[in-house]
Amino acid sequence: MKTNERKMIKIVEGALRQAFVTLQGLSQKEGSQVVGQGKAFGDLSNDIEIQADILLGQVITDFLKENKVNCRLQVEGQKEMLLGPFPAKYYIAVDPLDGSLNFAKKGKTLGLPFSCSIAVFSLNDSKYYFKDVEAAGCMDLRSKDLWLAEKGVGCFLNGIPCYTSGVTKVDIKKGIIIGEMYYPGNRELLCRIFKGERGWLRNPGSSAYEMSLVASGQVDAYICDKQKLDILGMAYLVVKEAGGSIIDFDGNDLGTKEYIFHSQMPVILASTKFLSSEILARIK
Repeated sequence: MKTNERKMIKIVEGALRQAFVTLQGLSQKEGSQVVGQGKAFGDLSNDIEIQADILLGQVITDFLKENKVNCRLQVEGQKEMLLGPFPAKYYIAVDPLDGSLNFAKKGKTLGLPFSCSIAVFSLNDSKYYFKDVEAAGCMDLRSKDLWLAEKGVGCFLNGIPCYTSGVTKVDIKKGIIIGEMYYPGNRELLCRIFKGERGWLRNPGSSAYEMSLVASGQVDAYICDKQKLDILGMAYLVVKEAGGSIIDFDGNDLGTKEYIFHSQMPVILASTKFLSSEILARIK
């Protein structure tokens, strides 16, 4: 790992930790205030943004500025901006609060998961590709659990190397598969491919967190027919570095796919290529 890339993983870690600290000082009532339409909660257009999204996005932006990171920065709900001189050295994609509804509804409990994710792409072209993600991280903003990945180095959960479960066959009685339930088409797909089977299908409501669980082995696979790409760059590196598989519904690894922040694509994240292939066969 090059020195600059080593520095960027520290930047990712620092930004995520700053987001965690900031959210602890924010009351749920204040953070849950709706401030805009079309920015979060699953859809690309018909959705909601809350105050906590805005605040965490600004905190991460300020952290990158303070550390003089030269990048093109895209934060969910904001316009892309240039930090430092042109041309930028990196492209950074941020979802400051994935699982906003979970945060808004948690009450006096820890609630369902809500997380923050960051992906750092090397810039070699006017376009970005999944294979260009050099450093990435996701933090559970309830527990402070932190997934970090460096290209060619590995994936780490709370500083300890982590790996996928290694499961090669679908068995929802013994393992957990997460399927995105927000989209009707995906719900129908899940009912079809697991028809008649008893077992564990879940959807906690924070896809960045859910996909990270594939990397650390708690979940065997994640399936979504319309996954938003804002957090998928992070998930690609985290799961790949943990030994997992990430493919589209045509069976193609996402590595050579163009990364477009404000877009969606069908994905299967799995512990192994064997497992993703079986899930794909069921879908087909």
